[in-house]
Amino acid sequence: MAAEDDDDRKRKAEDAGGPSAKKDKKDKDKKDKKDKKDKKEKDKEKDKDDEIDMEDLFDDLEEKEEVKEDTKDKKDKKDKKDKDKEKDKDKDKKDKKDKKEKAEISEPPPAPTPAPAEAQAKAPEKEKEKETEKDKEKSKDKDKKDKDKKDKKDKKDKKEKKEGDSAAAPTLPVEEPDVEMTLSADAPVVSVVTAIEPGGRTPGGRTPADAGLGTNTPMLKEGEVAPVVDPEDEKEKLFADFTMFEEFMADEVENKEEQEVDVETVALRANAWAVSGGQDGTIRLWNLDDFSSAKVIEGHVGTIAALEVEWKEMSGLSGAPDGCKLWDLKRGTCQRTIEAEQGCTALAAHWAENQALIGCGDGSLKVVDLITGHTQSSLPSAHPGGVWTLEVDWKRKQALSGGDAYFKVWDLDDWTCLRKVDGHPGGIMSLAVDWNLQRVLVGAGAVGAHPRNLRLWDLDSGKPQQLSGCKDAVAHLKANWGEDLAVSGGWDSQIRLWSLEKCLCTRTYQCDFGRVRAMDVDFANMRALCGSSGGVLHLLDLKTEKSLHVLEGHVGAVTAVKAKFS
Repeated sequence: MAAEDDDDRKRKAEDAGGPSAKKDKKDKDKKDKKDKKDKKEKDKEKDKDDEIDMEDLFDDLEEKEEVKEDTKDKKDKKDKKDKDKEKDKDKDKKDKKDKKEKAEISEPPPAPTPAPAEAQAKAPEKEKEKETEKDKEKSKDKDKKDKDKKDKKDKKDKKEKKEGDSAAAPTLPVEEPDVEMTLSADAPVVSVVTAIEPGGRTPGGRTPADAGLGTNTPMLKEGEVAPVVDPEDEKEKLFADFTMFEEFMADEVENKEEQEVDVETVALRANAWAVSGGQDGTIRLWNLDDFSSAKVIEGHVGTIAALEVEWKEMSGLSGAPDGCKLWDLKRGTCQRTIEAEQGCTALAAHWAENQALIGCGDGSLKVVDLITGHTQSSLPSAHPGGVWTLEVDWKRKQALSGGDAYFKVWDLDDWTCLRKVDGHPGGIMSLAVDWNLQRVLVGAGAVGAHPRNLRLWDLDSGKPQQLSGCKDAVAHLKANWGEDLAVSGGWDSQIRLWSLEKCLCTRTYQCDFGRVRAMDVDFANMRALCGSSGGVLHLLDLKTEKSLHVLEGHVGAVTAVKAKFS
């Protein structure tokens, strides 16, 4: 209440001041309003200035970014331009370099500057001296080559003489390496020599670059003059390098041939040999002294059905479905292939006259020349079922063949059938002939309860004698007529010894390996070498009935074997 009274008193006092007081109050109010208005305008201007400053700041930032990007673009363009210039510069340099090299290679060497008169006068003498030196060098090279050839020849003669002396003197058995060599059949043996040693070096120890081969012409520096190159000198250098290379190769080939001769000489010192053929189409040469495989020869397609061997020269003749082949067994190479109708199934060779009688699968017979391979005479349809076994007396010019139920005796001059004997319904598979006493031991297939699979025939009387005991086909026969002894092998897995005088079996050997698929006999030591169905050759002692050695190598049955036991 007191406060209100104070306010009323103040109002009253003012009212009591009169017009002047009212005017002052009014002016004061106007002034306050004006100050407020000015303050408001200043605040607006300040806000506006602040907005302008922010816009300017953003504008400055944008301008800076643009300037930065422009600077970067300019720098990239400049770098790219510099790189392009460097590339063009390098390319120009390279082109100039290549062009210069081509010019130096293609252009002939610059002509020598004309020499003074005195030098020109001496030039012919220098050229003459140069030619003389070249001739001397050539003659030296020729003398050196002749000397080398002479030394090689003397060395070879000395070696042959030494081998001849060693062959004349008693020799100790030489142990051979146990190595199998598989050789291609119809191609000759070629020695392969490595011409360049590892590391790309020539035989003289020089690299191709050292020898001047495959190098570019060196670039000349500024101010240098290209050296004068004599084409003849360069040619002689290259010729010398290649001559050295050729001499090296010739020496290597000669050394290789000498090594091969040495290997063959050592191998041929063996006394006992065997040759086998099998279902795998391969022929194997065996050393029976140490029971090692000496060679594996490939060339036939199909089973080897027949073999003939000439042991002195180590030549072989084989028959198979793809024909007949003549072999050099020392090298394992095929010398000739002879055609046989429906394959070669039986063979008989006359090595002294280079002839052979071939039995073919179509039943025909033919006499061939082993040197030319030509057929000298032939007989078609000797046996309709095919010819499976042959025996020949080349002195009498008579042959005995079997293949069906008959065996037949032929005159080889005119193919007259001298005898035709029936009596083996199982089919004739093997023969052994005594030409002097006209006896024939015949092995055949077993048919019926009382098989006539082994019989001894007298050709003069035409009467047979039965040899009983074999339970299956008698596929192989060997006979020593002087001792009246025979050995049979067959499909009953038995080898039997026979007394031909009594026609009785004296001993039976049971084969653990199964059927006897091939057989050859050493009557002197009573041993038999037999082929089995498992690809193994078994050397058997027929006296003790023990297995002596086993030779493994064939894949499939061993179907033919010939042996030289001593």
